[in-house]
Amino acid sequence: QIATEPQEEALGFYNSWSKPRMEFLGSGDSFSAICLFFGEQLWEELQVPIGLIESTWGGTIVEAWSSPEALEYCGVTDNGVDDGQNHNNYLWNAMIHPLLKMTIQGAIWYQGEQNAGYPGEYEGHNRDLYTCTFSTMIESWRQEWSTATRGDADRKFPFGFVQLAPFTNQRDSLAWPQLRWHQTADVGYVPNDIMENVFMATAVDDDIDLHPKNKRLPASRLAWAATHLVYGMTERPLTGPLLMAVSFKNTERTSIVVTFSENLDPVLVEEDRFMVCCLASTDECDQVAYGEGWQGVTIEGMYSDNAVEVSTASACSTYSGLAYLWLETPCSGEVSCPLYASDEYHLPVVPWKSDVDLSLCPLSTAYTGQPIPILETGELFLLRDTQSGCHDTCLAHPECHYYQWYDPLSNGNANKCFLLASQNEDLVNEEFLQYGAKRCDLTPSDPLDIFFETFGDGSGNGGRDSFSPEYVEALTASIQSEDLFYAGLHQEAANLIDSIWDKFPAGTNMWGPIMGESGKHGEKNSDPYSLLRMVDDMNRFRLDGDVPDKPKYYATITVVMAKADTVLPTSWDDFDLSTGFLKPNSGVRKVVGFNDHMTADNHRVIYDSLRTWIAYIEDAVAEGQIKFTLRVIESDDPVQCDFSLKDEGQIGKFSISCHYPFSNVMDNLPDDVLETTKWYFMAYPYIPKELTNYTDFQGLHDFEDINAAWGGTGGCCGGKVMWFGNEMGWTGENTDNLLGDFRYFTEVETRLWWAGLQQHELYHYLFSLYPEFHLEDEGHQWFDHSKWPEDFDGLYEKDYFHEALYKRLLLADIPPYEKIL
Repeated sequence: QIATEPQEEALGFYNSWSKPRMEFLGSGDSFSAICLFFGEQLWEELQVPIGLIESTWGGTIVEAWSSPEALEYCGVTDNGVDDGQNHNNYLWNAMIHPLLKMTIQGAIWYQGEQNAGYPGEYEGHNRDLYTCTFSTMIESWRQEWSTATRGDADRKFPFGFVQLAPFTNQRDSLAWPQLRWHQTADVGYVPNDIMENVFMATAVDDDIDLHPKNKRLPASRLAWAATHLVYGMTERPLTGPLLMAVSFKNTERTSIVVTFSENLDPVLVEEDRFMVCCLASTDECDQVAYGEGWQGVTIEGMYSDNAVEVSTASACSTYSGLAYLWLETPCSGEVSCPLYASDEYHLPVVPWKSDVDLSLCPLSTAYTGQPIPILETGELFLLRDTQSGCHDTCLAHPECHYYQWYDPLSNGNANKCFLLASQNEDLVNEEFLQYGAKRCDLTPSDPLDIFFETFGDGSGNGGRDSFSPEYVEALTASIQSEDLFYAGLHQEAANLIDSIWDKFPAGTNMWGPIMGESGKHGEKNSDPYSLLRMVDDMNRFRLDGDVPDKPKYYATITVVMAKADTVLPTSWDDFDLSTGFLKPNSGVRKVVGFNDHMTADNHRVIYDSLRTWIAYIEDAVAEGQIKFTLRVIESDDPVQCDFSLKDEGQIGKFSISCHYPFSNVMDNLPDDVLETTKWYFMAYPYIPKELTNYTDFQGLHDFEDINAAWGGTGGCCGGKVMWFGNEMGWTGENTDNLLGDFRYFTEVETRLWWAGLQQHELYHYLFSLYPEFHLEDEGHQWFDHSKWPEDFDGLYEKDYFHEALYKRLLLADIPPYEKIL
């Protein structure tokens, strides 16, 4: 059935509740075999009645089963494929919405072909959006079902799906392997951070047919995963063996060892089961015929019980990715793929792809060279878990030009990272050694170069000549010392910071002109003093402190991203001057989402912004006794935000209030989030960005005319700490006014801005824990130097924090690591 509007009652059923009788199953309107076999196996495992409802229509797109709000979130702008069952929302309206009042335990799903397309016949529909549309449909169903049943249906009810089966042997299009990847939100497995409480059964090794006949194969795999994930029967498998590591056995990278999470049956040696990407990126390889981008490589055999060895000698010499089963029909028939778990369940390794990062500047021939001693240890190497970590260490060290890194599979040198100041002519030929240069064409530009070029107004020395030499030196040292800290080069970082303190002593008025110059060139207020102070404190702990073998406590910080539900004014006439609020039935209601920078690369901007703040707490404040995990979740519930006039009875300026403490969002977070989170951040969109097309508001300036400030500190969820603010503090700013002229922060701005901002907010909280020290009897009392304790040295806010930490907090009877959690 289809419907143009959501229906409250189902428009028709083929059958009422019934036992699965043979005469019913054999009729033309028979029940889904996968659904029936899944329920049958659950009954056998659980010995409780299982009720099954089938709501299906073959050959349909995911958009037809999705609500309008879910499609809007993913940026779907078309109406679907036709005016029937493949029109957006029509099946949601007729075949899902009427069921929302029924409490369900979970759902299983088998769909994707119509979005993937049938090469040569039908190009598919919104395949590139499936990563979003599928995962968002799941979350939308959960939210709607939970709301309609008043919480009886779990807000995170389990959702299982079948990964696409094989179809034809064509190799001109890679639409189906792309769709399989998108079914997992481009992760390769479920559950994952994007698709929580989701399970999967791959059918990639079912018989080769659009409708594979062996329905028990995927049904059994679904049931095993469900009994593991939902019912706690962990002896059943949730997934097959997962990719754990890709190791290069030689520097030419012609021999690869691929390691998995569990033991495997002996590998079936066949061609075109593993493949490498011979173009610049795996996305580019996906857009061309197999053989032009992806090229098959040879399985050599088992390397160990859970690893296989692959030779790339027959393919390109330089490749940007490695994949497994990256074809529409990658195996020769039912249960005939190369890799399966060696246990009784015999689950296959599912299709995956993995990028090979060429920005690490790997070189095909390794040489010896002049080693750089590590000052803290006196050794000629550090231990780094990844080649990326070793390369980052080389990038941070000013004298490093080449590096040698030994893979964990190396016999005797596992994880060792050697930094070289130069190379000589002596070759090194060792297994599992990777050799690389500090920089190459693919290395990202130095963030300091980007900063000075962006704000240097075209002046000499890469823009640096527009700034004072003192500012350039201080800013450069702040960023470089932070890089050295994360590279594990603590003494090198200390030496650099000490050289700056020698030239510009901490806590003296020599810093006044340097701090005063920040923000004068169009950049976000980029004061290097805050970051230098923080890195100095946490680095000194790593050098001189009593670093424990392991933390005493583990804690989670959760960043909750919530869209904003608001009514946007379209002109000043929409405001009621007597109340200051919008007039009834005026304006445009909209749920405002985030800019792309907030969600890109798995919310990387959030992790980058909070990295040093978290490290400062862990090392300088908590003395290594707390280890934090940062988690980012996107809430389905929006914060409620209201516009009002900033000045009573006057137009020209407005404020936006988003109803702290955001109870409608926080109270609906999943139980596991509420139970495990110690501190919260609430991030919501910058709503004024939606007003750039309305003439009355285009001349308004942030902060001066618009009170939609960054945010602040508060509490929620039973006394837990919450920091909150809009996306402007994370990603960028309007450079002048609401004319749509928006720019993203450079990396340097983000690192400096967040250091100062969050240290300030942190100490509000710390001082509240120690009222006996009278460090903030009045709000921001440190701004009045006459109220500083007599034994505190320095002039600036960050000096006050430094002194408070070392002369009060760390000397308290109850140390901060016991108090702050």
